[in-house]
Amino acid sequence: PKMSEKVHFKIQSARWWPPAKSSWNLKWAFLEGLRSENVRKGPLQIPKCPVVAPSQIQLEFEVGLFGWFEVRKYQKRSTSNSKVPCSFELTYEGVSPMYGGEVVREDGSSLEIDPEKSFAKAHYEQHCAITGQIKIGDQSFDMDGLGLRDKSWGPRHWQAIEWYRWCPMNFGPDFGIMFNVMSDGKGGVAPSGMVLRDGKYDHITACELESDWDQNDYQTALRARIETESGATYDIQGKVLSPIPLRNRRTTPDGETLQTRLTEGMTEYRCGDRIGYGMSEYLDQIVDEKPIGRAAGY
Repeated sequence: PKMSEKVHFKIQSARWWPPAKSSWNLKWAFLEGLRSENVRKGPLQIPKCPVVAPSQIQLEFEVGLFGWFEVRKYQKRSTSNSKVPCSFELTYEGVSPMYGGEVVREDGSSLEIDPEKSFAKAHYEQHCAITGQIKIGDQSFDMDGLGLRDKSWGPRHWQAIEWYRWCPMNFGPDFGIMFNVMSDGKGGVAPSGMVLRDGKYDHITACELESDWDQNDYQTALRARIETESGATYDIQGKVLSPIPLRNRRTTPDGETLQTRLTEGMTEYRCGDRIGYGMSEYLDQIVDEKPIGRAAGY
């Protein structure tokens, strides 16, 4: 959708497996359940997906949720839990311009990409506002908040990038940030991202980042300083509230097993006197059982 457009999603007849422990983080378990095997990357490919209106999509499927302790050990969902009906209805509205696109040649033609080394052919991001309601059994949760949506196209191998730190955040409808620090594959880093101020994006030109870690090499906090095209600088502190480690494994034609870890952290951010929330997504190739991004100092 463009900046002023709205898209309405309605999902009915889903199923929720109630957590065995009350300490689970409902919101992040729910989102990760949708982001994992239940929904594939790429064009929307979900069974029973009739379009009921130009701006409305109705989906019907079952969603199983993982608990923190299960995901951490990469265990499968227990099938012994009871089930309750679950549905949600959300409306997304863009509050910013679009960021990103496809990198092309000067004449506008597409670049040739080796599928084995591809992470994305094209990619966009946009800060947005979300309203709606989630229903789990006889409980209802009203949603009225801010976020960031992104979309990638083309072949993806999670092993195509050595490491990256992707950190979207919102401090209010007038102020949001997404910064990304990524390995350039040559021993250096490539910073990118944008700062949303009053409906306009100011692109990031430089980023310094430090991270704190726990005994399992999962991020617990971060500190960043970013600079933008306008010459503005921002100091950001982040505290991870709830981490969820995920992984991707692939075996090469030569029989080598490659392992990538993706740690999603629900994060509280501070910038000046503003407090906001978002994610800290840390991707690392695991070499000798260690994330190589931490060894690089990030």
